[in-house]
Amino acid sequence: MGVSMDAKIEPWKICVDIVNNNLDHMEGHYFVKETFKGNSHQEVMIIIDNILTNYEKDFHILDWLDKPTHDGAIEKLKKLVQSAGYSTETPNLNSSKSLDEYYKNYSVSASDHFSSQAQYSASTAARKYILLPLAFDRKVAKMGHSIPNAYYDQSLNSIYFMVGILRPPFFHVENPEYMNYGAFGGIAGHEIGWWSNTTEKTFNQKAQCFVEQYGNFTIKGPDGKDYNLNGKFTLRENLADNGGLKMSFRAWQSRIKFDPQGKKIKNFKLPGQEKYTPEQHFFMFFGRNYFKKMRPEAVLLMVQADNHSPSMWSINGVAQTRLISQGPSSARLGAP
Repeated sequence: MGVSMDAKIEPWKICVDIVNNNLDHMEGHYFVKETFKGNSHQEVMIIIDNILTNYEKDFHILDWLDKPTHDGAIEKLKKLVQSAGYSTETPNLNSSKSLDEYYKNYSVSASDHFSSQAQYSASTAARKYILLPLAFDRKVAKMGHSIPNAYYDQSLNSIYFMVGILRPPFFHVENPEYMNYGAFGGIAGHEIGWWSNTTEKTFNQKAQCFVEQYGNFTIKGPDGKDYNLNGKFTLRENLADNGGLKMSFRAWQSRIKFDPQGKKIKNFKLPGQEKYTPEQHFFMFFGRNYFKKMRPEAVLLMVQADNHSPSMWSINGVAQTRLISQGPSSARLGAP
């Protein structure tokens, strides 16, 4: 378990990390050009907007929300900044001229690594100094463009979806919508959540069913024994997973409602997969996000120290809840 103390990092990996850090926008320019084509950005924003719309609808029908929490949640949604894909300002990744201007004070030496790093530090400091009197740009992510990740910054009320996660297996502009909403939509929905202290007691009471549900799930340890998940420790992530997929499913269903024949919206069946319904495929592509093979030692460590549920229960726990509450009639618990 773990990495040997004698393990050495290959030099090329160090070089890649330095490029990712020092020339992230330059790297992002070519990454975006290769992977984020056509109207990908428009399609991603449609998914995000539809999910946010369903969150707002949900807030209006939750009778246990006190007024400050209800009003705060609605205000948060309306003021939420969404950044998907890449920056078009400071710098514009689509503009070579903008990138040249951004990196004009940074020169890289092919023979002197120390000098290159010193140049990077100096140019970064100078750039930050110039930005001091300017309004803070909430659309600028604090993460490299190629990283397959998404995150919510509570201090800025902003959500960020890096280009690295806006590509297969999470998203592709030519995918049928059940694939994109099942895979990427669940991730987008995961990043939104807000509760006030005055509602915490009621919230915790209603969340107890999730604590018990996940607390009854078990994993097999390296010693062959069964170990229960800590439903309370993983509660926040489990709720985000469940809520995110719930809203993504509703958003996708609302799209089908206005175009049941699929004349405008892509919901065609995949070749060789005609026996499955679009609803079943939705859950399949959600599950593919989390599927991974881990050693028993790693799974046990995750149960003991990580606030995320192991992949098996990140998938099956959410699917179980959704199938019981609103899932398609063609899907049943225990079915393969």
